Amino acid sequence: MHYKEFTAEFTVTVTGKKLAGISIDQKPNKRSYVQGDALDLKGMVVTAIYDNNTSETITNYKVSGYLPDTAGMQTVTVEYGGFTALFTVTVASKQTSSDGAAEAPKINITSVIGGKTVELMTTTSGGVIRYTDDGTIPNENSKLYTGTPIEITETTTIKAITVKSGMQNSSVTSGKISVSKVEPLTVSHTGGKYALGTTITLKTITSGTTIYYTTDGNIPTPENGIKYSGSIVISKNMTLKAIAVKNGYKTSAILEEIYTVPTTVLKKSTVSIGSATAAAGDLVSVPVYIFSDSDVSNCYFVVNYDAKVFEYASITPAEGVSSLDLFASSDNNGKIAIRYMGSAIESGEICSINLNALSSAYDGIYELTVDKSEQYDTMDGEIMLTGSVNSNIEVSAETVLTDKEGNDITNKSQVKDEITASVTFEDLEDGNDGEPLTVNVILAIYDRGGALVSLAAVETDVSDANSVFTHTIKIPENVEVGSIKMMIWRDLNDMAPCSKVSSVL
Repeated sequence: MHYKEFTAEFTVTVTGKKLAGISIDQKPNKRSYVQGDALDLKGMVVTAIYDNNTSETITNYKVSGYLPDTAGMQTVTVEYGGFTALFTVTVASKQTSSDGAAEAPKINITSVIGGKTVELMTTTSGGVIRYTDDGTIPNENSKLYTGTPIEITETTTIKAITVKSGMQNSSVTSGKISVSKVEPLTVSHTGGKYALGTTITLKTITSGTTIYYTTDGNIPTPENGIKYSGSIVISKNMTLKAIAVKNGYKTSAILEEIYTVPTTVLKKSTVSIGSATAAAGDLVSVPVYIFSDSDVSNCYFVVNYDAKVFEYASITPAEGVSSLDLFASSDNNGKIAIRYMGSAIESGEICSINLNALSSAYDGIYELTVDKSEQYDTMDGEIMLTGSVNSNIEVSAETVLTDKEGNDITNKSQVKDEITASVTFEDLEDGNDGEPLTVNVILAIYDRGGALVSLAAVETDVSDANSVFTHTIKIPENVEVGSIKMMIWRDLNDMAPCSKVSSVL
């Protein structure tokens, strides 16, 4: 490090990650064998865990401890990098009974998410297993066990026999599989309309459970759901569905709640200023959210702030919002007018307002509130544009587009290097005390994908009816024009709302 003529040094040591352990995240699909069977590791997932809180799936591990000729329960060891993990398998005997009857099946029970699974095995070569799950005695016409584990989600009694032509049916093997249920989930906020940022919590009285949820209306599972980590924040309209699971237990009933946020309004954003961090000139960034039941486009709003504490600096578009689509202006006295005129976007954060703190003497919470929030629809195919630019003045305007040779443009294929828009203001009513009315004419050109590629915002004075405004705008190279839109905005510092947007081509 250097400061003026002085230097100082320090050293750092960078070390690689170290293995901290391994785990078997998923046991092999097959864990029941008959003497002589080879070990089958299909389906097993082994994870290496490192000391920097990272992990990865591994396959170059070693397996030991399986004895194919030894009947009984066996513990199999998985080893990697000096660490071990264990799982168990069952090896059934090949011996048959001495009275000519088939060997009775054996039952292997495994706890899984959602309940338990049952595997049935017989050592009688060529024999098949028939079983019941309703407590009745099985016979040759009962359900055929195909080798796929039987899923059990309720307490059930399985009874099974081995059947083979030329041999007596085996004795009945019976087993009761008990399955408890995860108690229903409860939620801190039932469905309804809530402000952005409201925090929802979920819980169940069954201990040791894991909760999974979705917010798009899909039924959650451990595979497609989001793992609950303590809270869920309402950030948009959403349908919450959640389940609680536990190994060996029946999964809880699905909890479903529908949450909505206020339509087309801004969230009341809060700025916190502390004397230790907010010296004069510090920049504070406040997120601005806007919501609608559908995607948002062509919206306008005014935000109020405390001009004694803050000074407006700028706005920063949210991720996915183009800076060319946002317009902002402040009267430097506590009001900021913001206009979004891009293509439709999902409800949510649209930008951040950047404010300079004027004095470190202020210490407290300052709220930014909404004064006006409106959403305008695009009037496709309309050439005439009418909008209120003052409380007692109405302006109508008609637009004609021409190319650089002066020829009228009537379709998009005629748009080449540049266009000239001639706007004729009509039907100007009295109400401005005979003084010229200052407005801003905004022309926006979009490509076929809906992206804003060129923009002109020009201030002009409208003195009377039939005033004509003319402006030329360049077309970027290699752009295929999708639409051209126009709107009228009052003098930006007056905070008057915009007119509706009109598609002029």
